[in-house]
Amino acid sequence: MTPERALLVDIDNSTKRKSEYPNLALMKIASRVKADGGIAGFNVFDPTNIYISVVFDYNLNLAKSSAKFLSLTYPNATIDLGGSGYDISKTLDDRTEKQTPDYTLYPDIDYSIGFTSRGCVRNCEFCIVRKKEGSFRIAQHPSEFHNPEFRKIVLMDNNILANKDWFFDITDWILENRLKVDFNQGLDIRLMNPEIADRLAKLHPISVWRFAYDSTDYSKAVYHGIQTLADNGVSVRNDCQFYVYLSGDNCFDDALRRCKELKNWGTTPYLMVNTHAERTQRIRNLARWCRPWLFWSIDYENYKAEL
Repeated sequence: MTPERALLVDIDNSTKRKSEYPNLALMKIASRVKADGGIAGFNVFDPTNIYISVVFDYNLNLAKSSAKFLSLTYPNATIDLGGSGYDISKTLDDRTEKQTPDYTLYPDIDYSIGFTSRGCVRNCEFCIVRKKEGSFRIAQHPSEFHNPEFRKIVLMDNNILANKDWFFDITDWILENRLKVDFNQGLDIRLMNPEIADRLAKLHPISVWRFAYDSTDYSKAVYHGIQTLADNGVSVRNDCQFYVYLSGDNCFDDALRRCKELKNWGTTPYLMVNTHAERTQRIRNLARWCRPWLFWSIDYENYKAEL
């Protein structure tokens, strides 16, 4: 059997609006191909297989046009287009999913990356996780995808606090290995308790602990969670950040209210605007005001007066 020659195409990192993180699926595909004696990379010529991944749907047209171009350039190659930006139901096969990522694809990163769990117990209307991954389930221990050369680890779990025993198991391992950690998709503030807050106080974040305040329906839980964090030694101002989801300009007043509440509660928001929403002037203004240096130096009303 002829060894596979795999050309990998990371659509989201090929545009000006680059993704902040490497493409994990392509990293696992590369490992699987190399384990079978083939070659895989972003500059493979005369490929037998082409894997195109697109995570964000606003890049879908680019992904489709790239697939068409590559099919004409390499007519004998098999083209596999995937990613949540293309089809949320499409997944890697079990063997590929369990591969340790090929970190040589992205030589500039200095952290391990992966999922220790999949799915979520929530079903937020703006989020595809429940549709894509289903309910919460344990996936991999971080030791299975950690590169021991790195002192940082990025966990892409969507709601790791849904299983508190698992959270403590993996953070025990992180503490034992003296790693800095980023819970990249955020932690569910509604599941915060003193034990979890105490554990976060002992861990070292790569940047900040991320949470979300997406609806005033659970404002009491957000306030309680923030107080629990503060009472257990977490700096809610310096080490925490709250995503404030904004679906569009029609929800502006509600988003502004949440930002103001977070300021009163001593922590910092980050305005997360729907990727398809029109960026009106006041949305752009609010996003700018949420930058920490401005947010903590001036109230919104006075900031508006200065525009």
